[in-house]
Amino acid sequence: MNSLEMKNILPIKAAIDAGFSSVMYDGSHLPFKENIAKTRAVVEYAHAHGVSVEGELGTIGGTEEGISVAENDKVYTKPEDAIEFVEKTGVDALAIAIGTNHGQFKSKTDVNIPLLKEINAVVDVPLVIHGGTGVKEEDYPELINNGIRKFNVGTELLVNWNKEAKDCFSTTELNKSLRHNVIPANMKVKEIVKHKIGLFMNVDSPLKIG
Repeated sequence: MNSLEMKNILPIKAAIDAGFSSVMYDGSHLPFKENIAKTRAVVEYAHAHGVSVEGELGTIGGTEEGISVAENDKVYTKPEDAIEFVEKTGVDALAIAIGTNHGQFKSKTDVNIPLLKEINAVVDVPLVIHGGTGVKEEDYPELINNGIRKFNVGTELLVNWNKEAKDCFSTTELNKSLRHNVIPANMKVKEIVKHKIGLFMNVDSPLKIG
């Protein structure tokens, strides 16, 4: 790895050196070949230390006030690019762009299932959904049955933690311990995570182990 490549992945190197067992490098905003080169540099260092790597290909859409904005800011993942990216980088998982949006929580999006099926048919690594908060729960089974193995739903957790905390703080007496506000907010996150795990685990996925 040359000095330029090392400079570009210093935060990830620091995480690996600190003991993280899995990292994610997002080079999706870069030109395709540059994304490959920098992701490969991350993979080389990570794999040498027994660490798995998630890469990203295509761009996830944006939002305004939690609602998805125009489609023209998205670049969907092309199946042929996914093949080359996985082969040349050696990533252990691939986050793909099939219509989701970072930060979307006031509306739901229509994910491109046909595109997902095309990508899943040509790559052999687990696929990842970013912007999962904006995905309809009724779409989970088809997504999972076509290769999605990880959903990022951080916005849903953040929004609901803040809602619960704001409700509690609005009625908090000045001499009341803050734990009475924070604990309910933490429990709200626990409820959502338990709900999501239940949905994910109850899908009849074709993935077979053993």
